[in-house]
Amino acid sequence: MKNNIIYRDSPIIADIAITVDAKGRFNLNALHKASGLDSNKSPTLWLKTQITQDLIKELRQNPAFLQESTDMRKRTSLMIKRGINQEFFAHELLAISYAGWIGPKFQLMVNQAFLNYKKVKLAQTKTIQKYYLLEYRQAKAMELSVKLLDTVFSNLTHFSEKSKQVIYANTLNLIAGKEIIPQPPLENKTYTATEVGKRLNISANRVGRIANKLNLKTKEYGIFILEKLHSCDKYVESFRYNEKAIREINHYLDEK
Repeated sequence: MKNNIIYRDSPIIADIAITVDAKGRFNLNALHKASGLDSNKSPTLWLKTQITQDLIKELRQNPAFLQESTDMRKRTSLMIKRGINQEFFAHELLAISYAGWIGPKFQLMVNQAFLNYKKVKLAQTKTIQKYYLLEYRQAKAMELSVKLLDTVFSNLTHFSEKSKQVIYANTLNLIAGKEIIPQPPLENKTYTATEVGKRLNISANRVGRIANKLNLKTKEYGIFILEKLHSCDKYVESFRYNEKAIREINHYLDEK
């Protein structure tokens, strides 16, 4: 009898995968193959023994052992079933009993393989649950962020639609940790007051004062955005100027 036990996607004993069906029942024919013994230890012969029949009868009468409260017919199908390839699949308790009928050493091997299988399956389940919890939290954060931005923009009617789209995209992409919403293309390039000031050789503050005096902070001359301050996490409303606004400011300076 081979005695090496390995775990992969299903219990592996003596390099034989002990397949598991949709109900969590283990393949008895695979266990027989893993034992390396001949047909006198086959599942068919084991099922005919009185001890096996007594065990099945006891499980039928005590569904708590199966952790099921189903009726008799369903309990029986949970315990043992013959598949389309004429292979027997049995509840874990029966599979271990079958391994013990084959031999005590083999039963210990099967017990260890099943324990390893359960440990890994539990770890996989926890990983999946953790992943979906993170996905759920991200989805809720996105939902709350969109509602908050909707409220903010309802009071900032002068913001252009593209500016709003940029803010929505930046916010949701930050929560997701990747780009899930592409940035909308800007039809016309816009500039900060600092960039305008450098082009016209004046300060950013003076750019703002001239823009206010000429009433340039409108959709015709640029866009409003929310800009993060370098010194803290606070966001402030800021205006970005287009080429038309820069020409108006430059014309104003020329007249002066």
